[in-house]
Amino acid sequence: MKTIKILLTILVFSSLLILPANAQTKEVGIYGIWTDQTQYEPGQTVTVTLELVWDFPASTDISPGVWDPLNEVYAVDDVYTVTGTGADNVTLSFPAPSVNGVYEYVVNVFYEEEGWTMSETGYEAHTLYI
Repeated sequence: MKTIKILLTILVFSSLLILPANAQTKEVGIYGIWTDQTQYEPGQTVTVTLELVWDFPASTDISPGVWDPLNEVYAVDDVYTVTGTGADNVTLSFPAPSVNGVYEYVVNVFYEEEGWTMSETGYEAHTLYI
């Protein structure tokens, strides 16, 4: 029996990597996104790597995640604490759907400031199609 693979396509918008210059800003952004492969079997682990750039004057929690709009839940999210200006790669993993098809996911990042605030820097949101 021929297995139909799930196809993953990432829609990426052009962006320049610019580190924030003002240490008093409060922002985090996604400046790059990669997956470990381009096709997934149903239920296989999807691994997404995000290049995050941030600028915070004090220790701040950030939360990158992959939103599943069909089920209205995060397929995966995590929380990291950062300080100052910096950049780093973050890897998130979640299982591909158990049924073949095309699925849409939104990759975004929030930061904590009297509640969670969605990033307005870099790629504001990426869409993954699986």
